[in-house]
Amino acid sequence: MLRRTFLLFGFVLVGCLFVPGSLQAQDKKPRREGTVLYKPKAGASKSQKAALAKVEAKHGLAAQRKLVGGSVTQGKAGQMQAADEEALAAELLATGAVEFAEPDYMAAPVLLPNDPSFSSQWWQSKIQSAGGWDVTTGSASIKVAVCDTGVDSDHPDLVANLISPGFNVADSPVTNNSEDQHNHGTWVAGCIGAVGNNGVGVVGVNWTVRILPIRITNDPAGYAYYSDMSEAVQLAANQGCKVANLSYGGASSSTIDSAGQYIRSKGGLLFMSAGNDSNDGDSGTIYLDFTSFVQVGATTSSDTRASWSNYGSYIDVVAPGVSILSTARGGGYSSPSGTSFSSPITAGLGALLWSINPGFTPTQVENFIFNGADDVGDPGEDRIYGHGRINVSNSVALAYASVGNLAPSISSGPWADPNPVKLPSSTTVSVIASDPDNGPLALKYTWSKVSGPGTVSFSPNGTTGSAISTATFSAAGAYVLRVSVSDGTATVTSDTDVTVQPDNYVPTASISANPTSGFAPLAVNFSGAGSSDADGTIASYAWTFGDGGTSSGVSVSHTYTGIGTFTARLTVTDNKGATGTATVSISVADPNVINAPSNLTGSVSGSTVTLNWTDNSGNETGFQIDRGVKLRKTTTWTNNVATVGANVTSFSQTVSNGTYLYRVRAVNSSTGKVSSNSNEVQVKVGTTKGGGSGGGG
Repeated sequence: MLRRTFLLFGFVLVGCLFVPGSLQAQDKKPRREGTVLYKPKAGASKSQKAALAKVEAKHGLAAQRKLVGGSVTQGKAGQMQAADEEALAAELLATGAVEFAEPDYMAAPVLLPNDPSFSSQWWQSKIQSAGGWDVTTGSASIKVAVCDTGVDSDHPDLVANLISPGFNVADSPVTNNSEDQHNHGTWVAGCIGAVGNNGVGVVGVNWTVRILPIRITNDPAGYAYYSDMSEAVQLAANQGCKVANLSYGGASSSTIDSAGQYIRSKGGLLFMSAGNDSNDGDSGTIYLDFTSFVQVGATTSSDTRASWSNYGSYIDVVAPGVSILSTARGGGYSSPSGTSFSSPITAGLGALLWSINPGFTPTQVENFIFNGADDVGDPGEDRIYGHGRINVSNSVALAYASVGNLAPSISSGPWADPNPVKLPSSTTVSVIASDPDNGPLALKYTWSKVSGPGTVSFSPNGTTGSAISTATFSAAGAYVLRVSVSDGTATVTSDTDVTVQPDNYVPTASISANPTSGFAPLAVNFSGAGSSDADGTIASYAWTFGDGGTSSGVSVSHTYTGIGTFTARLTVTDNKGATGTATVSISVADPNVINAPSNLTGSVSGSTVTLNWTDNSGNETGFQIDRGVKLRKTTTWTNNVATVGANVTSFSQTVSNGTYLYRVRAVNSSTGKVSSNSNEVQVKVGTTKGGGSGGGG
């Protein structure tokens, strides 16, 4: 059986191949300097492990990160000596302790840009998408990872299907910056899941799907490393994605093969583009027939191989790849060409099949795609077209026939419009659902209240074919409404939140206060001028100040004579009697209490001592500095060797050689109050080369 072989680079770079058991000679290609990727062999002998350890030690090989669930190591050589990355990989392989070893090559996105003058998606009719949409248009429960240059998070034809933000594995550590910095990823995402039936732009193979952008490169040209590609596929699997798409080279990479195996073990499937080099993968550079992922070549509108599309026994299927009208970065559309777009079209079919039954295995989904394909080449599976050109209608029919009664699915909603709603008005609740067996008109829609303070009546309710109802509420408050969609055998439900406001909106109170802290007696100016009422006017402003005082009016003043923290409250009443409140805290300190400074530190430069401290008091007139001389075990203090002004937090003086202690006090000359001492700091002058310094004691 012909199966997948792995291509490394697209139209710019020539593929580099690592064949288990040998390492082929090749031209120097872009790669991560001094870095190799290798997978330790589980059954390695002690002597093989010792040989591996010797090679790792020889080159100072240190693990930078673990990939594919920890099974693949990205190693960075501390010293390459005369070896390059290919030679280092060969040394590792020769130990017999690894399953594979390869440089961390950089791959290019598989892309042939074209003038964006095409105005129709010819490929949708070619692959008979509409026949599949009669059964399913996708599901919001299926996640697809676009492992690429990022995705335009604001594109109007993608945003409803995007999981945002996504991830960026090219950043270390991984970030959420998944914006498209090239365009390639936005093109790819549109092929999979541009929103359908929304009156905007184009449609993907899935009308509804959850697209997770995983950016694998920060390179302006879109090039990406094997390691980042592999990590993206692993992340996609761990995020529960059923499908991951890599429209990149990489078919010769055993690391990518391991990533493909990993997502399969998690119940998902990796799709990859075959490349745009017009390369015969069965001659010259031989591509391995990996079975971990689906390899996709490109065809034209006449069902012939695109002249630049790679071919060979490793090709699984083909799909349209010429002038593929799709979403473009910046909210627009364009028609690029390349196997980069054949792959996501096929990946979109995979997601569509899983929307029929999320319990399908990766092998089942593969078989639905392969067996449903149109045989456009030599009879049976061949080297040019693999199993053939994909056919959405056929594959969906095969998937549908493999299951019994299919439960209905809710693809969007429910939602309420308007929301919030103001009494005594009603709101319209609606939902979009589908039934793979009989279609949406055969579904029965039943609405109910899950929670809320009053009663809710729905009209119509519990009827077949009516996905829209009017909800009428008896009281204001927060409600949760539920729709149950049934095909007579199976039922699915979904909830929505609705806020019901009274016929009079509650006014909003707003306080400004100046100052909000100080020493007693403290005069504070308050204002409620920022208060508002959405459907009327504010009739009155009532103030309480937290110390027993009250007042009224938009702007008021109050003097606090007590010590402590007080809560001032403003209550506003609108012209219909509804009220709103706001509060602010006012801190009033005792002017007779002066706080000691803290965090005293000392440093020495030559014979100059410099002190720094933290001012913890707002009512000092200055600071007194005491200096002590330490002789043997006795310290003799000289109080007030210097005084600095209020709010000053440093002091310098020149002294003779010796060991000194310093401390600082805050003083208020008006009240005669003096704080306790700060912490003490010791400095040594002239006793060590270059001076010395001390910390707080």
